[in-house]
Amino acid sequence: MKQKGYTQIPIIDETSITGSIIITDLIGEDEETRVNDLLSESFPLVPIHTSVATAKMMLKEGNKAILVKKNNRYGIVTSQDLL
Repeated sequence: MKQKGYTQIPIIDETSITGSIIITDLIGEDEETRVNDLLSESFPLVPIHTSVATAKMMLKEGNKAILVKKNNRYGIVTSQDLL
């Protein structure tokens, strides 16, 4: 995460997004600790054709959301992207 500059990433199992993990959650953790023991709430899902105004309202709760189209993940949008 640190090498790529990520501070938070979604965690995905075979079929769905199960949560997210924040880099600060990893501080002091043993290398044997499982990611699922550290999961935070998942990012909200935003349909890819959502208007910028609606996306801004959705991002007031958190600063990241996952763009989706027909259950396929397309990327992550952040509040900074919408400035």
